[in-house]
Amino acid sequence: MSIAEPITEWDILNRIVRSDHSEWPTELAEAILRIEIPKEDRQRVHELLVKNQNDELTASEKRTLESYRNVSVLLDIVRSKARMATRKTSGQE
Repeated sequence: MSIAEPITEWDILNRIVRSDHSEWPTELAEAILRIEIPKEDRQRVHELLVKNQNDELTASEKRTLESYRNVSVLLDIVRSKARMATRKTSGQE
């Protein structure tokens, strides 16, 4: 298989999690669904979003907010795949 450039972290992750969801062990899928962002991080994101709305973010804070956004998207993707895996193993699909 030839991989066209440029390739991003999201491209790689998409190929990894795009596989057959029934292959994911139920225990893994359930553990993924229990992952939560710590309260301190949720508070920090809120602070950064407020500063962003007021156009007060520093360059460093913009990078931090983008990092939080990327992790959030990653968790959403993986959680979605985990939900699909638990549905397949329980026969709900």
